Amino acid sequence: MADEAAGDEGQTLSASVKGAFGAYGALGNIKQWEMILPLVTINTAFPVDPELGLNVDFANDAVLDPIDFTPASVTPIWNDPLTLWDEAQWPGDILTSQWATVNGVGRFASIVMAVEVPWDENRLLTPLTLRINSFTVSYQIGGLI
Repeated sequence: MADEAAGDEGQTLSASVKGAFGAYGALGNIKQWEMILPLVTINTAFPVDPELGLNVDFANDAVLDPIDFTPASVTPIWNDPLTLWDEAQWPGDILTSQWATVNGVGRFASIVMAVEVPWDENRLLTPLTLRINSFTVSYQIGGLI
């Protein structure tokens, strides 16, 4: 939008990532895809949870479900009036991962992740970080009986 108009003020910012289709080490085998573990870096200011899904056998019909990126423990943030001196940390990046259930049967799969960040003028000077580091995929190998 920013390249085509005056700016992106008041707009929801959308981003999506689609990985290449792969056989994940079992070329030619039918697999039942079960779970994905995204290893993601976010910062404390990130306002929403992304959505994750799976395309199978070159179809583009992934059902995206929200995944929870809430850290296991919330650390007191520096300069928070409710924080005691010497117990808080500077806000920063958090490395997080939560298993997400997916469903699909086929030989090849492509991981899809999407996020929509709503406009918030209170966050204008707060940079947002969402960095995808890796995905771990869980599947069972099957075949015809």
